[in-house]
Amino acid sequence: MSLSLRLRRASAAGALLAAALFATACEPADPTPVAPSSPAAVASSSAPPPAPPPRRPPRRARRPAPPPPRRRPRLPSRRPRTPRSPPDHRPARAEDHHRGAPAEPTHEAAGCHPLSNAGNCYKAGQFCRASDHGVSGTDASGRTIRCEDKNGWRWVAG
Repeated sequence: MSLSLRLRRASAAGALLAAALFATACEPADPTPVAPSSPAAVASSSAPPPAPPPRRPPRRARRPAPPPPRRRPRLPSRRPRTPRSPPDHRPARAEDHHRGAPAEPTHEAAGCHPLSNAGNCYKAGQFCRASDHGVSGTDASGRTIRCEDKNGWRWVAG
C-alpha cells in the first residue's frame, strides 16, 4: 500500500471517530443527526462503520431553579447612633513619636558617610554614584574617603 493511501484511510477513520465522539457528547434529546463530512471519505474506508453508541435512558425532567431569595429592607439598628466627634487637629506631643527605644544602628553604618543605596558603607576603590562626585566622607574604619575621577569616579582613601 502506498503512503498516500494509508494517510487517506487514516484521516477517514479519524474523521469517523471524531464524528462518533461528537455524537456521543450531544444531548440525547438533540434531534440533529451526525452526517459524515464527505461521502468519498466513507467509501474509501475499509474499516467497518462504528457501532452506534449505546442509548442512555431519558433524563428526568430538571427541576426549575429556585427563585432568588428576596432581599429584606434594612431596618435601622436598635442602638441609637452617637455623633462622631470632629477630628483632633492639635499637634502631637513629642513623646508620642517615640514608642520605644530607637533601633540600634548597624556597626558598619554607625560611623560611615555617605551610604550606598543598599545602606552599606563605601570602601576605597569602589565606584561612586553620580550624585557623590566630589563628595568626601568616611568609610567603616573611620578613614576619610573622597569621590574623585581617577580612572573613573571612585572612592579614594585620603
